[in-house]
Amino acid sequence: MKKLSKYEFKGIRECLGFTMVQWAEVLGVSLTTVQKTESNGASGYEVTEPLDRRVKAKLEAMNQDIEKLLEVIHSRPMKGESN
Repeated sequence: MKKLSKYEFKGIRECLGFTMVQWAEVLGVSLTTVQKTESNGASGYEVTEPLDRRVKAKLEAMNQDIEKLLEVIHSRPMKGESN
C-alpha cells in the first residue's frame, strides 16, 4: 500500500470523527504535527514514513478497514482540496 497523502491523512481523521487534538492523542504525536501535516502552506509537513506506519497501525488496532476509509475519502470532495 502506498504512503498516505496529506488529503488522506486529514480525510481519515474526519471520517473517524476526531478533532485534531484527539487525532494527535490517538497517534501519540503533537498537535503541531497534525496541524502541519494537514496544512497546505509552505510550512506544512508531508506524511512521513513513520507517521504513515503509525496511522495504519492505529487503524488496524481500531479494526478500521483502511481501504474502505480511503474509498469514502476519495468519493467525496473536501473543502479546498482536490483528489
